[in-house]
Amino acid sequence: AVVLSAGVALRIAVFGGSLGDVVIIALAMAVTVIFSVTFGALAPLALQRLGLEPAKVSGPLLSTVIDILGVLFACFAGVLAESLGLF
Repeated sequence: AVVLSAGVALRIAVFGGSLGDVVIIALAMAVTVIFSVTFGALAPLALQRLGLEPAKVSGPLLSTVIDILGVLFACFAGVLAESLGLF
């Protein structure tokens, strides 16, 4: 997550972007990666406990939940940064 966030931050800085953009996008990327690793490890275990087949259900479930929550977190972080006056 750290390497990916640093790469995104460097790309934004090189190709033009404010420091606020760098911080918000890198933070959103790091949180999304950490959440996806945690959710990806725990979801199959929970599905198995519920009696469902984890191999069939976890792929679509993981990608959908992680995509939606990643976008929501990025939007929330942007709104929060704007309300704090960082932009």
